[in-house]
Amino acid sequence: MPTADLQPLKRILDGVRIVGLGEATHGTSEFFQLKHRLLEFLVEEMGFTVLAMEASASAGPAVDAYVRQGVGDAARVLAGLGFWTWRTREVLGMIEWMRAYNRGRPEDQKVRFIGIDPQQCGGSLAVLGSFLRKVAPDRETVLLSPLRILAKAYPGSHPDPQRRLVADAEELLRFLRGHGPGADDALRHARILVQAADLVTRAKGCPVTPDTACQCPVQPAWPGSR
Repeated sequence: MPTADLQPLKRILDGVRIVGLGEATHGTSEFFQLKHRLLEFLVEEMGFTVLAMEASASAGPAVDAYVRQGVGDAARVLAGLGFWTWRTREVLGMIEWMRAYNRGRPEDQKVRFIGIDPQQCGGSLAVLGSFLRKVAPDRETVLLSPLRILAKAYPGSHPDPQRRLVADAEELLRFLRGHGPGADDALRHARILVQAADLVTRAKGCPVTPDTACQCPVQPAWPGSR
């Protein structure tokens, strides 16, 4: 595909390591067609190596495995990201292009996929359940049961100034830190749960600041809100 009209971006983005691609409306075909074209240009002509999307951090590794090694099915791993905005022909085409670009390339030259949103973290709960059943089956129920609500919870859906879900997720994280290098993947998923718990226990409009408890008064969740 010709890229003459995109060439000025090389000067504009010279030295830039992160490029943000947004959209005025979710799900609009033309915006995502443009994103796909820009992704190809950034990868093929400017050396960018990672596509990070506002999508499930828990499910992101499945998409990454597909685009890097062809593991699984493109439509299925895309649906696993959990947001309707990405379940479109345009995004599917982008994922399939990433797979085609990576095919036959050395691992260190492949473009990767990363999900950066802690919501929709059912995948993390599944990984952690499997890990605990192997290393501490007597602790699985105690550590995970309070956190299973996070699988489908959304920001502000369980406002709690005491942030008890955060404390439960942090307890799980502390427990896993005592299991050595073999727990690296479990630790990553436990950190996702801590982030998810932080999001869902903050009341609507509560400012998000690192290492501070939510000081907002508890408000009822909005039905159907996200």
